[in-house]
Amino acid sequence: MGSALRVMVPLGALLLAGCAAATPSPLPTVRQVLALRPAGTTVRLTPGQPPYLTAIAFATGRIGWAGGQGVILGTSDGGAQWRTEYRGARSVAGIASLSPDVAYAATTAGLLGTRDGRTWRRIGRETLAALDFVSQSRGFGLAYQRDGLRSSPDRLVATSDGGRTWARLPVAPVSSLCFFSAETGLVVAQRGALGPVDILRTTDGGWHWSRVLQFRYGGASLRCTRDGGAWLLAVGGAGMSQASYAVFRTADLGLTWRPVLARPTAGGGPPPGDTRGAPPGPGSSPGALLALSRSTAAMVGTCEACAEVGTAALAVTTDGGAHWTSVPAAVPVLSAQILGGQMVSSRRIVLLDSGGAAGAQSQVLATADGGALWRTLLLQPRSLPPYDVAYAGRNVLYGIGDPSSSGAVYRSRDGGRDWQVSGRLPARVAALDVGPLAAADGYLYAVVGGAALRSADGGRHWRILASGLPYASELAFASRQAGCASCPAAGSGGLQDLSTADGGRTWRQAALQDVPAAVCALPPSARGLADLAQGLVRRLTASRGRFGSPAYAMSLAGVGHGSVWLAFTGSPTGRLYVLSSGRAASVATWPQDLVGPLALEVMGPRAARLLTGDGRILATDDAGRHWTQIP
Repeated sequence: MGSALRVMVPLGALLLAGCAAATPSPLPTVRQVLALRPAGTTVRLTPGQPPYLTAIAFATGRIGWAGGQGVILGTSDGGAQWRTEYRGARSVAGIASLSPDVAYAATTAGLLGTRDGRTWRRIGRETLAALDFVSQSRGFGLAYQRDGLRSSPDRLVATSDGGRTWARLPVAPVSSLCFFSAETGLVVAQRGALGPVDILRTTDGGWHWSRVLQFRYGGASLRCTRDGGAWLLAVGGAGMSQASYAVFRTADLGLTWRPVLARPTAGGGPPPGDTRGAPPGPGSSPGALLALSRSTAAMVGTCEACAEVGTAALAVTTDGGAHWTSVPAAVPVLSAQILGGQMVSSRRIVLLDSGGAAGAQSQVLATADGGALWRTLLLQPRSLPPYDVAYAGRNVLYGIGDPSSSGAVYRSRDGGRDWQVSGRLPARVAALDVGPLAAADGYLYAVVGGAALRSADGGRHWRILASGLPYASELAFASRQAGCASCPAAGSGGLQDLSTADGGRTWRQAALQDVPAAVCALPPSARGLADLAQGLVRRLTASRGRFGSPAYAMSLAGVGHGSVWLAFTGSPTGRLYVLSSGRAASVATWPQDLVGPLALEVMGPRAARLLTGDGRILATDDAGRHWTQIP
């Protein structure tokens, strides 16, 4: 991440040799802090933690693979047993199989491949978000390209040497791809989120393209089959936890298309494209489209508003979409988020369900009778931290809410590795939203559903102290009495900070504004440090990038041991500033894309621990220049 020298601004005059006491050093100015050159950052992660699954592929009914955060698992008995075939620090974005022995995996560390179905080796350095191989040498993928502050996996690339080197193909930004052969394939191309969606076809390996289908808006994904068929899922509008969609099918290598399913919804409006004559699709939102051949496919529809545990419905066709067999609301998924799957035969279907959020519980489901009965092939334990967490002491954390229960309160005694339910929020506020959590002097505080709450017994029982507060995004308490809540200010994009001096009973506008709650809650003795932090936040978030958007956004803040830690996301990697009362200020690059920060605990003037969104615990003792995962 770079090797720039670490530059520091002195906070005061040098101590004279032999002096018994020192005069407090003046704080640097915002201008001096901004002039610091960021030090490079390294992050050392422990392989294989946590086992959150994101991709699945089966070569036969018995041989397949599942990949996720730092791991590839393999099975040779249809999923009854799984073995770990790869461990690494990066996540798996997709798996493509050619045979029981030959498969490829796209990861954030480059391309992996196996030639014996069990041993995975790194082939190339290209970072891909999706891939499709038609032979051991010829493959296609979606690579990342940077456009100002944005990094998107929309660059179509091809390899002719098995993935060692890749060349870009001349086509507009691509969101989905599938190929029938080294020459003939299809892509979904779209310029801008609101632009028309084009389905493009090539017959010369990607050098020239022709449009075969177009939608005015939305998104789409493709599934090609080796017999010259392809299936297209087109997604339209969304609203009220619903999304309209349509399925189209081709049997002539993508030349002509016809609609075979259509699902209009009250919240999403009509389905995209001309869907006259198409029967209704399952569910109220699209889940996953799976294809076996040009005649056989399955569509999974989900219900995002169905209870706490999602339900999904299935429709299967074996005659090219002329007739569908429906199995309503029979798939026992964890959430309404189906990440993918595979149709192994007309009766055997495998689905990957990963709870809808990175680090959540993952499961592989399978049916052998077309969807009537399902069994769990693989269940990975939940490793996602709650929505918001608060440090209550060394290795003791409390959390609030999760994807299936907004009112649950959790406790971890091992720094965030394992979580157990310790209580629930009152029913009158738990159903409204999920709010921030704070801890101080043995008390827990929360602002949920417009109410300020406090617990004196680790979340088992809660007392509502005040009502009518605005929605709060951050909460911090410096003591049992003094705290701050940061609330998004309507229409301004900034923050409105509220403070309390009586433990949450009454709230008023804070003296410091538009700063993280942890900075707002600093005691009066640290006002100089708080003013410096406020000035730094204002200057960085007000600066503009290449396209007029803010160059930096506030990410995370931590306070303790006479220091303030401020992390900003931005281009290309963000910045982490450490401001101290008795030391030099420092700045390091902030590895925002690697760690997905969730909570920061300051352990000393240069030491901190970071809890990431995928359940990792990282530690630094040099003000953020080096981070190491605590196993």
